[in-house]
Amino acid sequence: METTTILLPTGEVNEAARPLAIRKSSLAGAVVGVIDNDMWRSMAIVADELSCLLVDRAGAAGVVLRTSGPMHGADPDQYQQEMEAFHAEVDAVISGLGN
Repeated sequence: METTTILLPTGEVNEAARPLAIRKSSLAGAVVGVIDNDMWRSMAIVADELSCLLVDRAGAAGVVLRTSGPMHGADPDQYQQEMEAFHAEVDAVISGLGN
């Protein structure tokens, strides 16, 4: 009888746990940044809806959308400067929607 070995493509993670970013207690009065990685075709619609909810329901002062599409071949220093400028504009950031 032959034996079949099945390998699971999961590895053990031995990284030390990192603390999460400090969570704001409220978004009231805050400017919220939303990063669009330009990979989800309906993100413009989602960002519009999310912006309305953040302002209308959470009391955010405003929303800044930052498109950060595929950066293959991009100048890393320029990208770093753009992200630092974005960081200076906002009080909190939504950087992923789990897709």
